[in-house]
Amino acid sequence: MSETPCNSLKTLTIEYTTSSITPSGGYTVQWRAVGSDVWRTEPNKRANPIVISGVPSCYPLEVQLLVDCGSGLEVVETFGVQGSGTSSCYEFELLDNGQYTYTPCGESTSISIYNSSSVGLESLAQTICAVDGSVSGGRFTRTTQCLGNAR
Repeated sequence: MSETPCNSLKTLTIEYTTSSITPSGGYTVQWRAVGSDVWRTEPNKRANPIVISGVPSCYPLEVQLLVDCGSGLEVVETFGVQGSGTSSCYEFELLDNGQYTYTPCGESTSISIYNSSSVGLESLAQTICAVDGSVSGGRFTRTTQCLGNAR
């Protein structure tokens, strides 16, 4: 499964119970979107709670707490973390002829496009998938949430 872009981030906080002895290499945290084949690895975590920033909040995550006691990494605990259930990506219908600037979902920099909303006698409004609040340049209508795969 390829991960869907997510423009909404959160901080993952993991509190754990342990003896007074912390492994010399600290704990390793692995996380991924549910169904993804790619694990993100955060090594050498010694604080309690473990705090990892910049984790996507658009979908649920699988998280593993691991430790290396000399024979390689072993899973201490596996758990799930729900997404926020919100999306900051929406479809916008561009209503005017002219230059628009917006940040596409899944990206961090804005782009500019020229919208031509009419061809001959026929009116064709262009639709984009953009980060909410990033569209400027003319009149537009925000419609439904989108996943970031349309520009």
